[in-house]
Amino acid sequence: MTRQPIGVGIVGYGYAGAVLHPALLQAVDGFALRAVMARDAVRRRAAEERHELRAYASIEALLEDPAVELVVVATPHDAHEEAVVRALAAGRHVVCEKVMALSLAAADRMVAAAAHSGTLLAVFHNRRWDGDYATIQRLVRAGTLGSLRWVEIAIHTHKTPRTWRNDPERCGGLFYDWGAHLVDQALQLVPGRAEGVSGFSIWSGGKPGVGRELFARCQIRFDSGQWASLEVSYASRIGKPHWFVVGDRGTLCKDGLDPQEAAIRRGCLADAAEDPGQRARVRAELDGLLVDMLVDTVPGRWTAFYENVRDAIRANAALEASAAQGRDVVAVLEAHARAVRTNTEVSVQTRTGGAQGV
Repeated sequence: MTRQPIGVGIVGYGYAGAVLHPALLQAVDGFALRAVMARDAVRRRAAEERHELRAYASIEALLEDPAVELVVVATPHDAHEEAVVRALAAGRHVVCEKVMALSLAAADRMVAAAAHSGTLLAVFHNRRWDGDYATIQRLVRAGTLGSLRWVEIAIHTHKTPRTWRNDPERCGGLFYDWGAHLVDQALQLVPGRAEGVSGFSIWSGGKPGVGRELFARCQIRFDSGQWASLEVSYASRIGKPHWFVVGDRGTLCKDGLDPQEAAIRRGCLADAAEDPGQRARVRAELDGLLVDMLVDTVPGRWTAFYENVRDAIRANAALEASAAQGRDVVAVLEAHARAVRTNTEVSVQTRTGGAQGV
């Protein structure tokens, strides 16, 4: 007998809730979008007309809907904890948008709520399935670069964040947005566990907390001896390479961002295609010779996130973007914020480690 699709309710109908998650859920077999929660009546009407579903004004009403088995929390960052804990307490599986929470204490409460409820809590770190990350992960596992020495990941652009993303109280700050993706990628790629975090940020007013945050750097020291340096800038008119990875046998440099989000915005995820000019450049020692290579990018697959969530719910598969891993990202972000305030390295202990070579 064919199993019923997993009924999904989305809490929050902004960009992520209205564009990203519906597109990915539609592209993966085994899901059916059943409900949306939005406080704004205009957004509720838009959701009803677009998806032919029920739209609710409160999370309590959505959680009373028996058709909802999985709740996707796509609210601003400061509202994640309350929505996630309520959904878990109601016996629903949950996907929480990144960043998981704005404090380690909140993340730990969410992890505890999932353990108590016996239901699934995944964090939407979809950029583990970016093509650039998958390409670098493949090269590292193949030993092309040798043992990693350090990893640099940078996002440099020139823009002013809109709506709640420009409010540090709601967003958490520059590094709690794009930076959460970079921290997650670094924690997954570099072997060992993070044990020290340092960094700084630059504000338009000349000192932290004054004006608008323009730039943030986070340096992570791992117990394995490797380092990761992560940068996010909203004030750069010329960018830097997105990836710069140094191993004891080779070095990689790669420009460009994964094309999947742009394809979703155009309305066709299947059309995502990278500019061949953005292929990774690698110089490595192979069989005693120094070789220069252009490496084709592995196609990104954000749909793999929801395929794994489906299989974790229906077939007891291991969850790939787990709450414990999301909690470790928050631990590093909180340590970075403290390091910026104190201008010191701050100790951190992540509970999960990278998986180089496996």
